[in-house]
Amino acid sequence: MASSDVLKLSILIETNSEKVDLYYNYLKDRGLMDYVDDLIIIGHKESGIRIDKSHNYPNTIAVSSITCENVVSLLGQIKFLSTII
Repeated sequence: MASSDVLKLSILIETNSEKVDLYYNYLKDRGLMDYVDDLIIIGHKESGIRIDKSHNYPNTIAVSSITCENVVSLLGQIKFLSTII
């Protein structure tokens, strides 16, 4: 939410084609689609900052999970990367 509201960044969620509806319904039921711009299929090339479990792409923040303990750090990293790309 902070990335889209405060930092004015687009939020994309990457998933496989079989799970698009699952993610969409999950996010919509919780009012989170207000903060997500699109669901994209794995392999779709999109430039920008990526949060992932490993560094497979440029501008990736590697983290095993997003938790309340690391969200402030992640937002700081996102803010920093958004100023240099």
